[in-house]
Amino acid sequence: MQPTDTIKDPGKFEGEPAYVRELWENVLDGRSDETLYLGDQPFDVFYLDDVDRDRYEESTDTVAIILWETEQGFVNHAAVTSRELKAFRRDCEALSAEEDS
Repeated sequence: MQPTDTIKDPGKFEGEPAYVRELWENVLDGRSDETLYLGDQPFDVFYLDDVDRDRYEESTDTVAIILWETEQGFVNHAAVTSRELKAFRRDCEALSAEEDS
């Protein structure tokens, strides 16, 4: 299976690109580049370089892949631009500040 092939088997990674399973193993080993929290929900961030973008067939403006596990146990991903990542980080920080006050 190529990294960009879609996982068709039922289960945790169904419908996701094959590379999500590989990156999730890194999450489980504590090897994501950053973990952001939206409330209690962790989102693991993997920053991409040109080699990663080519391997995962992502566009040149994609700076990171974000992974998270749903309440039902499925793993989802989002390929994000710098602008999207900054906005998501801002949302996480705003919610955290609200919870702290």
